[in-house]
Amino acid sequence: MQLFQLNLSRHFFPLFKIIAALFCFCAAPLTATAQPASEQLPISLVINTGHSSVVDDAEFSPDGRFALTRYAGIAKMWDREGNQLRTISSPKEGSSFNISEGSRLAAFERFAEGVDIVDLYTGEIRKALTLSSTGLMALSPDGTRLLMSQEKLELVDVASGQTIHTFSIPKKKVFRPVFLPGGREFISLVDDNSIAVWNLETRELVRKTAIRPPGKFDQKFSPRGNFLALTAQYDSKVKTTIIVDTATGAAASAMPHNDSIFAFSPDGTLFASASDKQLKLWSVATGKLLRSIKVDSDARVIALSPDGRDMLICDNEKRVRFYDVASLKEKNTPAPNGGDAFKVTPSPDGKFILSGSGTPGASPGSPVLNKGGNTVRLWDAATGRLVRSFGGHATWLEPIAFSPDSSRVLTANMINIKIWDTTTGKLLRDLNSGHDAEISTIVYAPNGRWFASEGGYDKTLKIWNAETNKARTLTDSENMLDLAISPDSKRLAAAGAGWWIKLVNLDSGGFQRTLTGHADHISSLSFSPNSANLASGSGDKTIRIWDVSSGRTLRTLRGHVGQINSVAYDGTGNLLVSTSADTSIRVWDANTGTMQRTYVGHAGKVNAARFINSGRQIVSAGDDGTLKIWDATRTELLLTMVGFSNDEWVSITPEGFFDASSDKASQLLTMVRGLDRFTVDQFYQALYRPDLVREKLAGDPRGLVREAAARLDLNRVIASGNAPTVSIVSPSDGDRLTSAQANVGVDITATNGGVGRVEWRVNGVTVGVVTPPVAPAAGQPLRLTRQLALDEGTNQIEVVAYNQANFVSSVPARVGVTAPAPAATGVQPRLFVMAVGLNNYADPQFRLQFAVPDAEALANGLRKAASGLFSNVDVTLVRDADATLANLDKVFTALSKKVQPTDTVVFFVAGHGKTVNGRYYFIPHAFKIDGDRTKLEVVEAAVVKQGVAQEQWQTWFANIPARRSILLFDTCESGSLVDKDQVTTKLIERGAASDRLAQATGRTIMTASASDQDAQEGFRGHGLFTYNFLEAIDKGDSDGNGKVDLSELATYVYARVTSLSERLYRKRQVPQVKIASSNYPLANRTALLPADTSETPIPSAPTHTISAASELLIQPALGAARVRQLDARTPVTVISSEAGWTLVAREGRMLGYVAARDLAPLR
Repeated sequence: MQLFQLNLSRHFFPLFKIIAALFCFCAAPLTATAQPASEQLPISLVINTGHSSVVDDAEFSPDGRFALTRYAGIAKMWDREGNQLRTISSPKEGSSFNISEGSRLAAFERFAEGVDIVDLYTGEIRKALTLSSTGLMALSPDGTRLLMSQEKLELVDVASGQTIHTFSIPKKKVFRPVFLPGGREFISLVDDNSIAVWNLETRELVRKTAIRPPGKFDQKFSPRGNFLALTAQYDSKVKTTIIVDTATGAAASAMPHNDSIFAFSPDGTLFASASDKQLKLWSVATGKLLRSIKVDSDARVIALSPDGRDMLICDNEKRVRFYDVASLKEKNTPAPNGGDAFKVTPSPDGKFILSGSGTPGASPGSPVLNKGGNTVRLWDAATGRLVRSFGGHATWLEPIAFSPDSSRVLTANMINIKIWDTTTGKLLRDLNSGHDAEISTIVYAPNGRWFASEGGYDKTLKIWNAETNKARTLTDSENMLDLAISPDSKRLAAAGAGWWIKLVNLDSGGFQRTLTGHADHISSLSFSPNSANLASGSGDKTIRIWDVSSGRTLRTLRGHVGQINSVAYDGTGNLLVSTSADTSIRVWDANTGTMQRTYVGHAGKVNAARFINSGRQIVSAGDDGTLKIWDATRTELLLTMVGFSNDEWVSITPEGFFDASSDKASQLLTMVRGLDRFTVDQFYQALYRPDLVREKLAGDPRGLVREAAARLDLNRVIASGNAPTVSIVSPSDGDRLTSAQANVGVDITATNGGVGRVEWRVNGVTVGVVTPPVAPAAGQPLRLTRQLALDEGTNQIEVVAYNQANFVSSVPARVGVTAPAPAATGVQPRLFVMAVGLNNYADPQFRLQFAVPDAEALANGLRKAASGLFSNVDVTLVRDADATLANLDKVFTALSKKVQPTDTVVFFVAGHGKTVNGRYYFIPHAFKIDGDRTKLEVVEAAVVKQGVAQEQWQTWFANIPARRSILLFDTCESGSLVDKDQVTTKLIERGAASDRLAQATGRTIMTASASDQDAQEGFRGHGLFTYNFLEAIDKGDSDGNGKVDLSELATYVYARVTSLSERLYRKRQVPQVKIASSNYPLANRTALLPADTSETPIPSAPTHTISAASELLIQPALGAARVRQLDARTPVTVISSEAGWTLVAREGRMLGYVAARDLAPLR
């Protein structure tokens, strides 16, 4: 049994003092601590998603702190708000579980094999019992004894696994037992019409009560055993549930209905039922219907919390839904798993990983499909990032394949075989498969001439000509389950449900021979690289290696305890990787048949695995919906990748460092210790490290991941005390205010961690940071008030408070209000420009050439171009020796007193910047290095100590009330690395630092980090970034309205800087852009630079049209900021293309990036 979570405890060591103050964590601990405070429980990073299949069983813990749901071998724990605490998996499926009265332990049945006793605070197995028979069960409150009921009722000692007593049952028929309060007695229904109570110590029958009236019933005890619900099994749709008092056997009440799903509240006062997409609550005492509600899917399982306040419903769409009982309103529905990950395959060129996921039996229009199922995803093998997804199939799909040159992707379902362009994602061919059943395998011949598909249950195999897309069909008398084509492209192997493998000549389609020997169906095939051997995996739990020429079995590999789901050779033919329903991945010596390594980490069946990166790594796909990348030389997990709907994704290292498509995706991450859950809001600042994800995949050659993990000590962070609780007392959620100024009052109540920094935000923008001068006593609310300027229309006000150590933050308190337009003041919006340029550093080594000219040119340029668009342009210039921390603080203070909410602020800084441990620092004038400046650790320590860090920028900008503000950082990275891989990692690290700064301030940020050499060379008297920003004010007006807005500026700067840097410096300088507001004009179109006659103008003649409505983006990436939508049939001119994205123009003006698949050439 394994946890699907990342155990972080062993990765974290004492925190370096100089770094400790930089990391802040947002915690949402539950109301009470069930585990002892002294107990050091592991810290885990959990992906907060639901089940990949419908749930079979669910119940709340007796203490009410959590709920447990289970499907087959996978169980998930949830807090009362529907947030996942952990996933617990078993290599064997089971149908039932039971939580002990103390809520610490649970018993999980393994079909016909035994029971696992699991510590629910850690997910670890305390005891694995092997039993001769299993069935319905109950775990004693102290977790020492287990009652098992099937045809007999047995009492099992958990410590020894031995049966210590078998109770005598008339007619040998017993139903699920229930421990009565105190644990000394238990109750069960016997013989269909009697209730029996036994004493656990004496083993004696205490009483037996006949049920009145008797009959055939579905039965369910209340959790305390005081009531029994009996639902008559009538043929008509109208049933009757009789509530029986177990003490007397008499009917307490009756409820007429046609429902089939039932649940008691633990105190026995409420009874819930469901069917036909309707939920009902009944009074047990009176049998009256209290309330009902219609839902959009039938319930399969219902559970009620011990206090009767919450209800858990698991429905036919895989969802786990939490409802408030009083109102029957839904509280939360965790995102369903995006579907089981069935297939995974690397591209032949090694650059990509292709994964196929889906939901068996899903149909078009099903909510499951809308949650990310039935999707093929293309991942970057070096970074773990999602490149794109391929959709378009209406039913679930499993088969995927690359063409030999990696340029094409094949996907298939029952109806279609689709051929896609790997680079652009464009659909090239949509073939009618001709199959009458779902295609389970599609495979490409290495010579590129053929590909083959098999229809599984339609008993056909089709061999397709890759050039003509014509197929010839071979039929058999039995179902086919898998295909493989030999590397020499001469043979095709087909596996059948009849326990055979047939070899076919690929060119002629002629049958060659049949291989037999397995004792069950064959699920997977793989040829050795020299085409001489064939490996097969079977439901008989074995792997066979065959000699292809003779048909003999060379060796049989045994070790898995579940059916084999996949087998694959490595590139040398010496190793074989296999996956199984037993949740494990195994690597074998293909020459001797000896098992070398076992990998465990998926929560559920592992469906596929392949060697990647020249055999140094293994990628696997599991029923838990995840892809995992492992080190093939040792049993180390490197990365877990999960895809969701709308191209959202998350990739996480075992140390907890992650990359994600957006803030929205990262919200699916939760930090858990025991039953305490911590939200990810401020973990983002410490753990959002795309650069370290890439380093981990590269094998951490420089030890950066190891060093970063060593700096973190989450146990210390959590030990600093819980965050205070925050509640907004005024205004109230939903208020319509009469003024654009809101007096916001909050109560902050300290727990055991005191009160530290308090942050105020409006619509995501940090507008206030304060530390209360007086620390309130624990449990006593501290009232704070602040006047906040609001935007016209809907506003979200948010307040967050940290503990005294400023490590742990509260869950944000939020209210939504509506505000009118600000009162007319007679003052039109103004533009404030603050430009900082630093050439002449105190240390001559760091002196630059273009920083001051850039700051002056940008400030004066905006003064000229914004004239008339704003009522006034106020410019503040800070040069050289004035660029100190103290002076910048004075300038920001003065600026904060002048700026109004309706104004716009542009902040520009040019000089040196440095990214250390994923965080950005600006290097001020007096910066110096004491010590050996050739040592990176010495330099970085000086940067952290003297640089202007993210927290300072956040504080400064929090006091600037302008809603519209842009932060421009044109800073060169001192000491840039020259190794290609290190440069790529550094670029990713800078991008992540920009993201974190944007999140902390809530402001729009554009950054560009050149190397020292590039900064010295410059471009036409300016830094490359600044030059193109100034040029954009003239040439970036893409819609031709005479004004240049924020998105037009960002698009032009990104496109020009990336292309020019490659042309000039032979390396790519990538501006980082994070748009945090709606679009708005910043300048009138104005020529600020001398005319450039050397540049070839963009042609005005269109070359393509938009084939379907397409999103115009500022960058060529999934999730990039949107400029606007281009309608179908819009004529455009193609400027350049990269990685499936195309930069387009219209009438000689650059527009932005569109997906290449949305373009059609003009005829």
